[in-house]
Amino acid sequence: MRVALLLLPLLAGCASSYMQRAEPMGPPGPNEAKVVFCRPSRALGGAVTFPVWDGTQLIGFSESGGTIEYRCTPGEHVFIASAQSYKGMSASLAGGQVYYVWLTPRVGFLSAAVGLTRVGKDDTELLAQVRASLQENEYKAKLPEKCDPYEAKRRDTIREVLEEFRSGKRTPEPPLRADDGHRDGVPTP
Repeated sequence: MRVALLLLPLLAGCASSYMQRAEPMGPPGPNEAKVVFCRPSRALGGAVTFPVWDGTQLIGFSESGGTIEYRCTPGEHVFIASAQSYKGMSASLAGGQVYYVWLTPRVGFLSAAVGLTRVGKDDTELLAQVRASLQENEYKAKLPEKCDPYEAKRRDTIREVLEEFRSGKRTPEPPLRADDGHRDGVPTP
């Protein structure tokens, strides 16, 4: 296990060139939802980045100490993060609501694995961690000139993975529910 931890920075592809600094977005309008992918700043797996998808659309790359805000249409979505393997989460999103997803690196076999965790209103401890990270994190947005070719090259693979989650071949994480949303945009523990 120690060998895997030592190899993480060497095996991880550096995707920081795919992302740029961004300003935090305001609240969503009534006909859109906002999903905030928050990753704490930690030494373990800090050099590892994870692509994050909404179905076959690349949202961006999760970086240590980074936050990605994503506006989308309300309704059904499947979010996928990939590392050593794929993690998926279905989401039922309501208009005018802000949702939070906690992304964390985990120890994998030879490289990092990714944790994709729904942040529910009832999880006061996790809400407090998210709130603290949001105050320290740097907001990021994808660079289209870098991300578009990456997305195009991997779209067929992600389409297959998405279908595996939908058909039950892959086990998804607990879903993000419509009532997990926040109107004010700030999670309160």
